[in-house]
Amino acid sequence: PRDEFNNLCKFSEDENPIQGYVVSIKAIVDSGETVPESNWSLEYDKSSGRIILNLTMSTEGCYRVQVSYSGITLANGTFECVVLSAGDSALVQKNVRNHTTCYEARLVNFQGERFLKPHKVQVYISPKQLTIKELVLKFIPKRLITFRLCPSTKIHFLGENNQT
Repeated sequence: PRDEFNNLCKFSEDENPIQGYVVSIKAIVDSGETVPESNWSLEYDKSSGRIILNLTMSTEGCYRVQVSYSGITLANGTFECVVLSAGDSALVQKNVRNHTTCYEARLVNFQGERFLKPHKVQVYISPKQLTIKELVLKFIPKRLITFRLCPSTKIHFLGENNQT
């Protein structure tokens, strides 16, 4: 942990560095109540001076996790957690390794312009980037935008299923 000036916090032997932290987990799609099938724990690594959060979720879905210390939400302490089944996880790993796999999606807004009719696009994802392409004349792919992905990339799930 670091203080408000980004200095590394040092703890004495009699102090408990994980005391005072609270983790709340809520389902994004459901009513927002705390998920009872979840379990969390904190570990302190003395060598790196880091606190490690371990989450265990028993059901698949999208969850919003909030980490707070003494009632104050940490910077970057709110994030979304996606829980996949073992089969879905294996499928995602397989598809990410294969750069030719794409997903069909509908683009409703691009560069501040809202479309009257959603455009069909193809989404390609790899371990390092996410690319959105539009088909011109139904067979020529035209790259609209590419996003670089890194561990700090945040994706916010709205919890809406608009498959229609």
